Amino acid sequence: MRNFIKYIILLINELIITQLHKRNKKRFLSGEIHPIVGYSTDYIGIVTTVAGRYEQYTLENLFQLFCQNNRKSITALDIGANIGNHSMFFSEHFKHVLAFEPNPLNYELLQINIRGKSNISAFNFGLSNKNERVKFRWHPCNLAGGHVAKYTENQQFLESMMTKENAPIIKDNSFELKRFDDCDFPKSSIDNVSLIKIDVEKHEYSVLQGMVNFFSHNSPIIAFEQHPTEINNGSSEVLEFLRSNGYSKFYEINNLPIGRPYKRIEKLSNKRYLMIAALP
Repeated sequence: MRNFIKYIILLINELIITQLHKRNKKRFLSGEIHPIVGYSTDYIGIVTTVAGRYEQYTLENLFQLFCQNNRKSITALDIGANIGNHSMFFSEHFKHVLAFEPNPLNYELLQINIRGKSNISAFNFGLSNKNERVKFRWHPCNLAGGHVAKYTENQQFLESMMTKENAPIIKDNSFELKRFDDCDFPKSSIDNVSLIKIDVEKHEYSVLQGMVNFFSHNSPIIAFEQHPTEINNGSSEVLEFLRSNGYSKFYEINNLPIGRPYKRIEKLSNKRYLMIAALP
């Protein structure tokens, strides 16, 4: 009986895989998506295999907001690029994309995924408010959740995964972080940054602190993630930093294909925001 059930599950899996392959093949041939390599045990890798692109509707809705605010699509920064999912989307709409990813496992696949994308430049370091090497922790089944070791909430989350799933031990690595203001980028590309996406697992505020000089001369749209533990009395360190640098409009980006693509928010609720977009 057990073998029969396994056989039925195998048949169902084959049917699902066949249909997904047909759909993604059609989308690839039409130019809607591009091949992307991911780890089969990692959540983002699985989603890109099944859906063709991770956070497809979030990205489309963000770009709709971008276009409706008459921004020039010249340069985008992808801070926390992971395996390049967002960078590849941005490369279809911007002349230049700068992608930052400190985890060597993610960076290796990022380099593979952007082959042939001459308008994407990848950097194997993270951004922060200091130039230093720091201890990072990550889980083999959640590479996107890698974080600077000081963030205890992230550590507790990874430990709960390990306990519940009997997964391999959490990995420790030393990654390089740099202040954006100290990096030597071509002035022509930095002066034309019109969009910044930051997803660095509660390190967003430190990233912004390392860009103070940049924000004194630039006001791109900024898309970022917020966790409940970062929110206090309807605001956060990230929002307060942005407000002090001239940002006054904040939108929650919808991650679904139904409903409004984005909505204005005045105060943050005590929940996780997958993406908030800030405009001056």
